[in-house]
Amino acid sequence: MQQPLIIPFPTPAGGVEIPYLPPLLGGLTGMTLMGVAGPPVTIEAWTYPDEIRDPPFWKAVTYPHEVQEALRLTRTDTTVAASHIGVLMGGSALPPTLTAGGSLPVNLAAGQMMYALIVLDAPGTLTVTFDQDIQDANLNVLPAVDLRQTLASPTLEPGSVTVSGEAPAGTYYAEIYAVTAVAGGTLTLTVN
Repeated sequence: MQQPLIIPFPTPAGGVEIPYLPPLLGGLTGMTLMGVAGPPVTIEAWTYPDEIRDPPFWKAVTYPHEVQEALRLTRTDTTVAASHIGVLMGGSALPPTLTAGGSLPVNLAAGQMMYALIVLDAPGTLTVTFDQDIQDANLNVLPAVDLRQTLASPTLEPGSVTVSGEAPAGTYYAEIYAVTAVAGGTLTLTVN
């Protein structure tokens, strides 16, 4: 499940450090950072060097970033707007990646949800089609850093659901929720 981490104000000088703790203690275990939307936030990970004699240091993360260490968040922008950090929760495995012209098999039990990661290298018209009827499953395409907005409303066609829209380069999720069990479905991505 994806949740936004919201940073509404500038951080204190030096940033805010978040320790890496087990999940029962409110830690970061099982999180994957997907990117930042809104005013910029620098996210750094506590990194151990290759040489044992060298001290650990803070290093900027690249996305997606599976959290396995303490983090430091720094926001200096004073704009009256919230920064949204896309955070994938619930396990260390990243969702399967769907590339232009590619497809993924979909088999879900009733009530189960699946995410596919879409990386769009250049802006274009992104079209995601799920070849099952809307009575069986629902499809949304969401920017990875801000789940409050969807790319476009689904278009219902006989036996399939399509989401299409102009999209800037970036990372997106195709989110499928199975109302009833889905077997033998296919998720397809095209970019024009």
